Amino acid sequence: MAIAVGLVTLLAPSGWVARGLFALGLIAAPADFPALVYDGYGIGIILAYVVKEAPFVAVVSTALLLRLDEEYLSVARTLGASSWQQFRHVTWPLIAPGVASAALMVFAFVFAAFDTPFLLGRPYPSMLSVVAQRRYLSIELADRPVAVAMALIMTALAASVVWAYVRMPGSSLGRERPAVF
Repeated sequence: MAIAVGLVTLLAPSGWVARGLFALGLIAAPADFPALVYDGYGIGIILAYVVKEAPFVAVVSTALLLRLDEEYLSVARTLGASSWQQFRHVTWPLIAPGVASAALMVFAFVFAAFDTPFLLGRPYPSMLSVVAQRRYLSIELADRPVAVAMALIMTALAASVVWAYVRMPGSSLGRERPAVF
């Protein structure tokens, strides 16, 4: 939520960036600043999640790179592999399972998140989590079962993606199938 509020403070038409560009004379009015939050394309939401989740994926990738055995790269260099070939044929296959797992966690989190789309998104169209919350809080009691059904469908969809990932053949990323389920 702090990132969402920070992006509103920075990137809204009345935000610091718009005011700074106006003060520098680069735009005629702060309202001329392009809509990066509350826009129909969700640019603010996407930017918030990139700022929020990129460090998580970077930490996972760094941890995987630190436990990477230097002998693999040494053998690749001995066999004449370029830096790109070392990454593509040695490093990436060894870190891909961890990066894919981190991406799966980010997907599940972003798919079900409510706060950032609620703060940075437009009222219509909205993300499913925001629609479900609005339906649940509606004064029409008939909307509550619809909201619960939406939440259950979102849960089933996220679980299906996780199940598909776990059942994915090991050859697709050069890894063995994890023993989660």
